[in-house]
Amino acid sequence: MQITVSVLATRDEIRDWIAYQAGRFDLHFALVRYWPEFEVVPLAAWSEFDKQKDAEQWREVWIDLRLVRHKCKGQLDCCSQNRDRLALQLPDRRPEGLREGRLGTLSEDEAHLRVWRAVIRYFRKQTSAGVRVVNESSEARGLYKNIRYSPGIAELHRQGLQLLPFAGGNRLFIEEPAE
Repeated sequence: MQITVSVLATRDEIRDWIAYQAGRFDLHFALVRYWPEFEVVPLAAWSEFDKQKDAEQWREVWIDLRLVRHKCKGQLDCCSQNRDRLALQLPDRRPEGLREGRLGTLSEDEAHLRVWRAVIRYFRKQTSAGVRVVNESSEARGLYKNIRYSPGIAELHRQGLQLLPFAGGNRLFIEEPAE
């Protein structure tokens, strides 16, 4: 079953939200990078994330109810060995702005899904839904309800942070931009 939520949040907010979940559930964590080579690095405890949270090479946080398997033969093997994980693709800070992240799972295991649904529900409660989308070349505008944003991102956006979708050249706005 695929469950996914798109989210714009600061790494500090993510740290705090997952710390709360670590207190509720017996969770295991790993950091994942894709470049220059794929690597999965398990964390002994979620508190270790704080030392690594600002390092740009970490693109995802894998969360599981069992130890994250990290001695794999490449990305596909690692994903297969951790198929019930909840993956948080961290929002990506780029020179042109912040690209949204994703929180989701493909698990079909009911024990995992019960926990993952609770974690995702909590993320949804901490965020607001809906951003304005503007295509600068066609000037098309619309409301996209499936991207969620945190209070920290709303404040940074008011201060000038540009928000970007997962792919494409559109711009995202929390408030309707002036024409």
